[in-house]
Amino acid sequence: MSSLKGRVWKFGDNISTDLLMPTASMFGKATEEEMKDYCMYAERPDFAKNVKRGDIVVAGKNFGCGSSRPAAKNLLALGIDCVMADSMGAIFYRNSINLGLPLFSIKDVSKFFEDGDEAEVNLSSGEVKNIRTGQTLRASPLPEELRRILQAGGIIPFLKEEAKAGRLYKD
Repeated sequence: MSSLKGRVWKFGDNISTDLLMPTASMFGKATEEEMKDYCMYAERPDFAKNVKRGDIVVAGKNFGCGSSRPAAKNLLALGIDCVMADSMGAIFYRNSINLGLPLFSIKDVSKFFEDGDEAEVNLSSGEVKNIRTGQTLRASPLPEELRRILQAGGIIPFLKEEAKAGRLYKD
Protein backbone atom coordinates (compact mmCIF):
# COMPACT_ATOMS: atom_id res chain seq x y z
CA MET A 1 0.00 0.00 0.00
CA SER A 2 2.56 2.58 -0.98
CA SER A 3 0.52 4.37 -3.67
CA LEU A 4 -3.16 5.33 -3.73
CA LYS A 5 -5.23 6.85 -6.51
CA GLY A 6 -8.78 8.14 -6.22
CA ARG A 7 -11.45 10.75 -6.80
CA VAL A 8 -11.31 13.81 -4.55
CA TRP A 9 -14.14 14.91 -2.27
CA LYS A 10 -13.29 18.44 -1.16
CA PHE A 11 -14.38 20.01 2.12
CA GLY A 12 -13.64 23.30 3.85
CA ASP A 13 -12.18 24.23 7.22
CA ASN A 14 -13.15 22.97 10.69
CA ILE A 15 -14.69 19.64 9.73
CA SER A 16 -15.29 18.18 13.17
CA THR A 17 -15.53 14.61 14.36
CA ASP A 18 -19.19 15.46 15.09
CA LEU A 19 -19.74 15.90 11.33
CA LEU A 20 -17.82 12.72 10.52
CA MET A 21 -19.57 10.64 13.20
CA PRO A 22 -22.68 12.47 14.46
CA THR A 23 -23.88 11.72 17.97
CA ALA A 24 -27.30 10.72 16.62
CA SER A 25 -25.64 7.81 14.80
CA MET A 26 -24.03 6.56 17.99
CA PHE A 27 -25.30 5.03 21.22
CA GLY A 28 -27.70 2.48 19.77
CA LYS A 29 -29.56 4.85 17.43
CA ALA A 30 -27.90 3.22 14.40
CA THR A 31 -26.11 -0.05 13.82
CA GLU A 32 -22.39 -0.04 13.10
CA GLU A 33 -23.24 -0.56 9.41
CA GLU A 34 -25.78 2.30 9.35
CA MET A 35 -23.45 4.78 11.10
CA LYS A 36 -21.49 5.45 7.91
CA ASP A 37 -24.66 6.77 6.24
CA TYR A 38 -24.60 9.78 8.59
CA CYS A 39 -20.97 10.70 7.83
CA MET A 40 -20.83 14.36 6.70
CA TYR A 41 -24.61 14.47 6.26
CA ALA A 42 -24.97 17.92 7.86
CA GLU A 43 -22.19 19.30 5.63
CA ARG A 44 -22.90 17.43 2.40
CA PRO A 45 -25.98 15.15 2.43
CA ASP A 46 -24.99 13.34 -0.80
CA PHE A 47 -21.54 12.29 0.46
CA ALA A 48 -22.28 8.86 1.98
CA LYS A 49 -24.60 7.90 -0.87
CA ASN A 50 -22.13 8.76 -3.63
CA VAL A 51 -18.67 8.10 -2.26
CA LYS A 52 -16.90 5.11 -3.84
CA ARG A 53 -14.26 2.74 -2.52
CA GLY A 54 -10.86 4.31 -3.18
CA ASP A 55 -12.02 7.93 -3.01
CA ILE A 56 -9.89 10.53 -1.20
CA VAL A 57 -10.96 13.37 1.11
CA VAL A 58 -9.21 16.74 0.78
CA ALA A 59 -10.02 19.48 3.27
CA GLY A 60 -8.91 22.80 4.68
CA LYS A 61 -7.65 23.67 8.13
CA ASN A 62 -8.46 21.84 11.36
CA PHE A 63 -9.92 18.65 9.84
CA GLY A 64 -11.07 16.20 12.50
CA CYS A 65 -11.25 18.78 15.28
CA GLY A 66 -13.46 18.10 18.27
CA SER A 67 -13.99 15.00 20.34
CA SER A 68 -11.88 11.88 20.40
CA ARG A 69 -14.59 9.65 18.89
CA PRO A 70 -13.25 7.16 16.32
CA ALA A 71 -14.67 9.14 13.38
CA ALA A 72 -12.26 7.58 10.89
CA LYS A 73 -14.32 4.39 11.22
CA ASN A 74 -17.05 5.96 9.12
CA LEU A 75 -14.62 7.13 6.46
CA LEU A 76 -13.12 3.64 6.27
CA ALA A 77 -16.57 2.02 6.15
CA LEU A 78 -17.44 4.24 3.18
CA GLY A 79 -14.25 3.17 1.39
CA ILE A 80 -12.19 6.36 1.74
CA ASP A 81 -8.54 5.46 1.07
CA CYS A 82 -6.84 8.62 2.33
CA VAL A 83 -7.43 12.04 3.91
CA MET A 84 -5.33 15.10 3.12
CA ALA A 85 -5.91 18.43 4.83
CA ASP A 86 -4.14 21.76 5.36
CA SER A 87 -4.05 20.81 9.04
CA MET A 88 -5.86 18.36 11.29
CA GLY A 89 -6.66 17.59 14.87
CA ALA A 90 -3.95 15.57 16.61
CA ILE A 91 -6.35 13.11 18.24
CA PHE A 92 -8.13 12.51 14.93
CA TYR A 93 -4.75 12.01 13.23
CA ARG A 94 -3.60 9.32 15.63
CA ASN A 95 -7.03 7.65 15.85
CA SER A 96 -7.06 7.44 12.04
CA ILE A 97 -3.63 5.81 11.88
CA ASN A 98 -4.62 3.40 14.65
CA LEU A 99 -7.75 2.45 12.69
CA GLY A 100 -5.77 2.04 9.45
CA LEU A 101 -6.69 5.24 7.57
CA PRO A 102 -3.72 6.98 5.89
CA LEU A 103 -3.63 10.76 6.11
CA PHE A 104 -1.41 13.73 5.46
CA SER A 105 -1.36 17.24 6.80
CA ILE A 106 -0.09 19.34 3.87
CA LYS A 107 -0.03 23.13 3.82
CA ASP A 108 -2.40 24.49 1.14
CA VAL A 109 -3.48 21.07 -0.19
CA SER A 110 -7.05 22.39 -0.21
CA LYS A 111 -6.02 24.94 -2.86
CA PHE A 112 -4.34 22.23 -4.94
CA PHE A 113 -7.46 20.17 -5.73
CA GLU A 114 -11.00 20.79 -6.93
CA ASP A 115 -13.92 18.56 -6.05
CA GLY A 116 -13.92 15.58 -8.42
CA ASP A 117 -10.22 15.79 -9.36
CA GLU A 118 -8.21 12.58 -9.29
CA ALA A 119 -5.38 12.41 -6.77
CA GLU A 120 -2.42 10.08 -6.59
CA VAL A 121 -0.71 9.75 -3.21
CA ASN A 122 2.57 7.97 -2.50
CA LEU A 123 2.58 7.05 1.20
CA SER A 124 6.30 6.26 1.24
CA SER A 125 7.61 9.43 -0.40
CA GLY A 126 4.83 11.85 0.59
CA GLU A 127 4.36 12.90 -3.04
CA VAL A 128 0.84 14.01 -3.95
CA LYS A 129 -0.17 14.50 -7.57
CA ASN A 130 -3.22 16.17 -9.10
CA ILE A 131 -3.85 14.05 -12.21
CA ARG A 132 -5.93 16.80 -13.89
CA THR A 133 -3.24 19.46 -13.65
CA GLY A 134 -0.17 17.22 -13.54
CA GLN A 135 1.18 19.25 -10.60
CA THR A 136 2.70 17.65 -7.52
CA LEU A 137 3.09 18.58 -3.87
CA ARG A 138 5.43 17.00 -1.40
CA ALA A 139 4.34 16.24 2.12
CA SER A 140 6.53 14.86 4.84
CA PRO A 141 6.40 11.11 4.31
CA LEU A 142 4.74 9.10 7.02
CA PRO A 143 7.28 7.70 9.47
CA GLU A 144 8.12 4.04 8.95
CA GLU A 145 6.44 3.06 12.24
CA LEU A 146 3.14 4.61 11.15
CA ARG A 147 3.38 3.03 7.68
CA ARG A 148 3.86 -0.36 9.36
CA ILE A 149 0.68 0.20 11.41
CA LEU A 150 -1.22 1.18 8.23
CA GLN A 151 0.13 -1.82 6.29
CA ALA A 152 -1.10 -4.12 9.04
CA GLY A 153 -4.58 -2.57 8.86
CA GLY A 154 -4.41 -0.61 12.11
CA ILE A 155 -2.91 -0.81 15.59
CA ILE A 156 -4.73 -3.97 16.73
CA PRO A 157 -3.65 -6.11 13.75
CA PHE A 158 -0.17 -4.57 14.02
CA LEU A 159 0.17 -5.52 17.69
CA LYS A 160 -1.09 -9.03 16.96
CA GLU A 161 1.57 -9.39 14.24
CA GLU A 162 4.26 -8.06 16.58
CA ALA A 163 3.20 -10.44 19.36
CA LYS A 164 3.10 -13.42 17.00
CA ALA A 165 6.62 -12.57 15.79
CA GLY A 166 7.84 -12.24 19.41
CA ARG A 167 8.69 -8.57 19.05
CA LEU A 168 6.63 -7.37 22.01
CA TYR A 169 8.29 -7.71 25.36
CA LYS A 170 6.79 -10.05 27.87
CA ASP A 171 6.67 -10.00 31.66
